[in-house]
Amino acid sequence: RSCTLRGGEPVEEGVHLRPHTSVTAIHARSMGIGVGIRGADGEAMLDVSHILVAVERVPDLDTLALDKAGIRRRKDDVTRLELTPGLRTTNPRVYYNYGILLQQQQQYSSALQQYQKALQLAPADADINYALCVLFLQQNNPAAARPYAQTLRKYYPGDQRFLQLWQQLGML
Repeated sequence: RSCTLRGGEPVEEGVHLRPHTSVTAIHARSMGIGVGIRGADGEAMLDVSHILVAVERVPDLDTLALDKAGIRRRKDDVTRLELTPGLRTTNPRVYYNYGILLQQQQQYSSALQQYQKALQLAPADADINYALCVLFLQQNNPAAARPYAQTLRKYYPGDQRFLQLWQQLGML
């Protein structure tokens, strides 16, 4: 910050943040801009050289059909999503689907991160565990695939979809 003299009096210059303040008027002046504001401290008229107004944005969640995607809103504020403590959505399919996309693009470490996020929300989900098996097999790492195949066998013991996988891993 610096000071200049205006009318013989020092005036502090710099950036001043004024959260929760409304702009009530803007007037062109010969030496700058006059800005009327209203905030917690009442109303004031400021002489400024520049104005930056940052307004709060509220997303239009109503148009996204989040309920159909299994993504919940907060009960205390429906303009916000319900998130886990790690700031994750409540629907593991979001991470699973993103993992599939990354895996198709051969971004295996990023895909693994997304699958692990999904798995934290739904540890017994067949699709997520299967995707992790396939991911590790694509990288020639059957030892890393085996725990996920064991989860599939535990929760889906007779499921024909996984027979080939279990055979490939020597689990039959």
